[in-house]
Amino acid sequence: DEIPIEGRVVAVADTFDAMTSNRPYRDGLPKEVALEELKKCTGTQFDGQCVEAFMRAFENGNIEKFMQRTTDESDNDGIICAFCSTYLELEPQAQKDDVMECRVCHRYLKLIVQKETFYGELMTEADMEKFVKNDSDILFSEESKH
Repeated sequence: DEIPIEGRVVAVADTFDAMTSNRPYRDGLPKEVALEELKKCTGTQFDGQCVEAFMRAFENGNIEKFMQRTTDESDNDGIICAFCSTYLELEPQAQKDDVMECRVCHRYLKLIVQKETFYGELMTEADMEKFVKNDSDILFSEESKH
């Protein structure tokens, strides 16, 4: 009870993210394994109410949309955010030099192509000044004729 509720909530979410995210030195655990680990540690390492709330949020589909994903979990092509490692699906009409925003860290990435594969190149603030948003919040190069 000495730990503020915010800290107890973050402990559950951060632990789940750490367990399920791929790292350079290891693959992430399957989400089912991570959820079981949270349940197993309820009352000792984690606040029971926070784990219950997290489980409800997960069951309601409010967690997976923020999880790191890999290309084998999607039918679409995608890229990995160069800043936070989140898997981002590409629209079928995606092209080289298009710009997209990461839904997790909100950084912007420019699509580059190497060996017929898309990659996301992190954009700097100076890079961003060369782009303008249209009414749909899509970024376009000032030089393009979209």
